[in-house]
Amino acid sequence: MRYVMFVFVTLLLHANLSMSQNAPPIGLPEGAPAAVACPAGQYLAGFNVWSAPQVSGFSPYCVAMQSDGTWQGSPQIHLESMLSGALQDSVRVDMLCPRDHFAFGFAGLSQVYGIHGIVQLTLYCHNVKTGASMGIATQTTPGISTTDWPPAQCVDTSVATGAYASTRDGEIIQLGLTCGPTKPALAVSRFQSSKESNSIAAIEGRRAGPGVLGEKPVNSGLRASA
Repeated sequence: MRYVMFVFVTLLLHANLSMSQNAPPIGLPEGAPAAVACPAGQYLAGFNVWSAPQVSGFSPYCVAMQSDGTWQGSPQIHLESMLSGALQDSVRVDMLCPRDHFAFGFAGLSQVYGIHGIVQLTLYCHNVKTGASMGIATQTTPGISTTDWPPAQCVDTSVATGAYASTRDGEIIQLGLTCGPTKPALAVSRFQSSKESNSIAAIEGRRAGPGVLGEKPVNSGLRASA
């Protein structure tokens, strides 16, 4: 009987993992695990973080998806859910996808010395209905030696439903997305027109260039058109 129960639980865990299809994380696998998730039936439309410039906090914006792939209502932030506490003297940065876009990927920079916390974060957003994609990024801070983490994203026909991380002393060291299949089932695969590519290229340039962190929440201001 115990053996049968063990097999059942093992199969159930494998089934849950295969359904979630988590995106690979950015950052180093150090620290204690943490996770946040949107309510059942909702998807991640963005989040707020706190930067000092080390990234901390992370509370999700969640919204349901209509059958045509657009938002159902407006995203609601869940401040009661955080990957870590906000670091002292940090600045809140809201990273909310444009209307009808959902989070599907991350890229970023992590600090080389000391605690290897993430010090710059880029969020990639996707419109399931049109297939348009774009990025939103925080600015870099000069004088910090960093490791550049390339984009890690949910597979096609899925977007984020939450996030998982490893943290230490409040700093987020590793960060990834939990993903779920989109509605409708025949979701449009991601693509980028020339305008979209330029928008994301501008975001990537901002990651590498100088910037003053905490001046204001940083949004690309460039909405890609299908």
